[in-house]
Amino acid sequence: MEELSAAVETVAASPGAGAPYRRTSLSGMRRVLLPRTRYHLYYTVDETEGVVRVHALWHTARGQGPLL
Repeated sequence: MEELSAAVETVAASPGAGAPYRRTSLSGMRRVLLPRTRYHLYYTVDETEGVVRVHALWHTARGQGPLL
């Protein structure tokens, strides 16, 4: 849980920190790797509302990313 909390704090402080994720119909999707647990955190940023929306937490062993 500490790794997830740290990733969420990083994304909240620096929304552009994650890599762009283009295999989705959602505009502006990004993902950040949690290296110790091997999960990806998928999120978008709504700059008009100042909100980071988390869409999925997905383990890398599952193969391709989630259907977003």
